[in-house]
Amino acid sequence: RAGGGHARKCGARAAGLSLQVRTDSVSLPRAEREPVFGHSVLRRTISGNKSMWLAIGSSSLTPPTPQLARVAGLRVLAQSPAVLVVDKPSGLRSTPAFVGGTAGSTRKKRWCAAASTLLELPPRLRSHAAILPRTRDKFVRFAVSRAGLGESEAAVAWQALVRANEEQDARDGVTEVDSVLRRVRAASGGFAQARLVHRLDASTSGVLALALDAPSAAALSQQWRDRSVSKRYEAVVAGALPDGSGEVCLALSRCAVADRLGLTRMVPARDGLPCRTTYTVTRRHANGAGAWAGGSGSGRDDDDRGSAGFTTTVELTPHTGRLHQLRAHMAAIGYPILGDDIYSGPAATRLCLHAKSLAFVEPASGQTWRVDSHCDWGAAIT
Repeated sequence: RAGGGHARKCGARAAGLSLQVRTDSVSLPRAEREPVFGHSVLRRTISGNKSMWLAIGSSSLTPPTPQLARVAGLRVLAQSPAVLVVDKPSGLRSTPAFVGGTAGSTRKKRWCAAASTLLELPPRLRSHAAILPRTRDKFVRFAVSRAGLGESEAAVAWQALVRANEEQDARDGVTEVDSVLRRVRAASGGFAQARLVHRLDASTSGVLALALDAPSAAALSQQWRDRSVSKRYEAVVAGALPDGSGEVCLALSRCAVADRLGLTRMVPARDGLPCRTTYTVTRRHANGAGAWAGGSGSGRDDDDRGSAGFTTTVELTPHTGRLHQLRAHMAAIGYPILGDDIYSGPAATRLCLHAKSLAFVEPASGQTWRVDSHCDWGAAIT
């Protein structure tokens, strides 16, 4: 384990869990520039026998859908008939949330309560009020298969239940919090059926993909379940992380104490969910003394330098998709992400975690896309 003594494995050692740190060499594929696609530059990357199309966001080019390119601050990185990829800003939720109403009342409880009393619903559908799905396609399929309704009758029932919930929300003062999904669905151009296939924490910025119809959502969701999607993040962490690449293998579980306080926090646990993260150091910053490039082979003595007054920029790859995985893993090895108040990260103007790249098979064409986004950390860490 290269750099193991310097990695401050206090979190892993306390939980009796495995932390692996190793130094890797990186072989970069060759790339050739291709014509412009929409407002994204396409490149074909050839690695071995595999061909991959890369869609790299460029705000200087004409976007494919002007009505969505700047919908209340959302920048479109790539788009097809099946998929929309946007650059989510930090501080904006991925999915909708609701505030107000009766304490302890969840969206599911409100949905079920409305279904159980709505006379516009057929009785054989009201009898299943406690388990009625809350998405249109699943609701229609459920109504057809379980309640024996026709598709058109099921669609009418869906609209009636949605309308009843909206009216009840208005009476109870329930309002929807701003989110990426809400903005996209509200935009003109036929995006009402858009749905998320993955999420980013509200404090995390970067590449976020939305499916534009049900078949595309199913195809993309299957890729996430199969873990065939490639995700890369960039983070700025506290301390001087040793040069090279490393691997963190720590099982994580929700913190029971935090749950009772209404907070979300993941902690290392023997009986937790298996989690694996790899990272590569890209550069370091000596606070107040300028920046200098890191990376393997720099020849610097990390042990003599110490970590006080340093921050490190790292590229992170989650090989599992657990809640707060990257944030919890970096904190567990002693290098919390700047601006992460949940995991004791040093103060910053925002959480310094950015989804920089997402690669997946685009359902409409069958081609592999990689969409990239750049983040400038200057304002966040000064």
